[in-house]
Amino acid sequence: MEKRMTIWRVQLFALMRVLLSGFRVRLVNPNGGYRSVGKKSSGLLSRLGGIGVILLLACAAVSVMFLLGTSFYTLVEPLHLLGLDWMYMSLVWIVCAFVMLFGTVFLAKAMLYEAKDNARLLVMPISPTVILCARMLSLYLLNLIWGAFVLCPALVCRFWLIGFSMGILIRSILIYLLIGLFSLALSGLLGWVLARISAHIRNKSLVTVVLSLAFIGAYYYCVGTGFSRVMELLLNESHAVAEALGAFAPLYHLGMASVSGEAVSVAVSAATLLVPFVLVSMLLSATFGATATASGSSRLRKGAGYVGRYRVRSVERALLLRENARLLSSSVYLLNAGIGVAFLVAGAIYMLIKYDTLAPILAMLGQDTLLALFLGGAGMLLGTVLFTAPSVSLDAKTLWVLRSMPVPPMKILCAKWRLHLLWCTGPLLMLSGVGCMYLLRYTPSAQMLDGGRVLSGAELALSVVLIFVLPQLCSVLCSGVGLLLGLRFPNLQWTTEAQVVKQGMAVLTAMVSNLALVGIPALSVWYLRTDISVPLLLLAWTAVFAVGIYAVYRVLLCWGVAAFERLS
Repeated sequence: MEKRMTIWRVQLFALMRVLLSGFRVRLVNPNGGYRSVGKKSSGLLSRLGGIGVILLLACAAVSVMFLLGTSFYTLVEPLHLLGLDWMYMSLVWIVCAFVMLFGTVFLAKAMLYEAKDNARLLVMPISPTVILCARMLSLYLLNLIWGAFVLCPALVCRFWLIGFSMGILIRSILIYLLIGLFSLALSGLLGWVLARISAHIRNKSLVTVVLSLAFIGAYYYCVGTGFSRVMELLLNESHAVAEALGAFAPLYHLGMASVSGEAVSVAVSAATLLVPFVLVSMLLSATFGATATASGSSRLRKGAGYVGRYRVRSVERALLLRENARLLSSSVYLLNAGIGVAFLVAGAIYMLIKYDTLAPILAMLGQDTLLALFLGGAGMLLGTVLFTAPSVSLDAKTLWVLRSMPVPPMKILCAKWRLHLLWCTGPLLMLSGVGCMYLLRYTPSAQMLDGGRVLSGAELALSVVLIFVLPQLCSVLCSGVGLLLGLRFPNLQWTTEAQVVKQGMAVLTAMVSNLALVGIPALSVWYLRTDISVPLLLLAWTAVFAVGIYAVYRVLLCWGVAAFERLS
């Protein structure tokens, strides 16, 4: 009996560790005493800073829900008048599953199979199924958080315009919980496929990135194309769309289960969402131990290959190559922090291919507005590149190596800064070249919108320079601010890399700061473009960015070096 109780205590402690890893809590050790998990913060300044970050994140969440709510607001009444309330809920569930998968698909492989305590837990008297369930529970909670951004504005718009119904609310919440399980099955299946493939190849990070992007691209293309087609037909052929969706039974029954609660629709919806989850769970449970250990051993074998890459090189180049190797060795880091690089390249290619289609439309904006719109769009894409924010925390296991090297800390930090520029400079130049082509080949439209105008010769020459210089300065400033935030909010006791790259406070605050660094200049240019020349406004912001870069460098040289030396 005593032995059995000890085993249960060990299992409970292990599960608490898996579920609560990364949070600032203290766990009771079965052998007595306490174990600290996370870094304890103190001081009024730290508490105020935390409150400020929470407020910023809350504002970002409200903005996303407001943006989605405006789309749902335009659909509620027309579909209700046509007697197609079920179609509205079907569209809501499509978007909800779409957003849930986007939020967790890049995390599944890392959280399930690449956690650094997998080997320690597997040798304990704990069933691999229990460990898998605990890790999948974390992904499931993330799914629910992402789905809430869609369901909340959708239900608010429905109840505001049509009327409140307790039955619809309860049924929608239940289906929302099942949609989370369905999305969890898709992301878990992709993580299992990537883990099985990468365990038998040498460059597993690159293959993981390629396969993940291919899967996401195919999934989003199919869903996005179908959703766009449905939205296009809703205005003219609503009944035809209803018949088409009704022919695809799962979507029809999902909508009917939410609106009317018919027994047949509820049963079909539950089976459609639960069966894939049960099958995937059985597959992952049967192979979890073998997949996790194979993935870990492969990682160790690959890590052993790093020795010998760095021969006689300068300190700066050796540190930069080290940072680049660290990035390429982690598919989670590369996918989540560097997905914006793929967006930059894809945006340039898309604008180049669709030139004949986009040029007449953009000609109605005016040449100055086109310039501001292009730079604002490039800045928004650039804001999704977050290499520097998690880089300090990801060095937790090798921090003692960096501290023991006879290298100034500033050079180590600058290497992390240059890594961002190494990956972003080329795609930005490509995108700027395409934007310059649009600007130079601009033909005024007879239907030019109010406020738009054609640039003079001197303004056009200045614009050509700014279209190449300003995005590069924005890249340098955003990456520098991200590095400072990484030093301000380090997490050196993470269990999985996903906790740092996807959920870390440094990454979240860097996303908000990038949005501010791009959004404030864009809004100022938009509202002042009728009074002041757009190129002159952009030139002023170029000077502001240059001053900001110098200020970030000075802060990094003084405070940043001291903060890095205090890490332990």
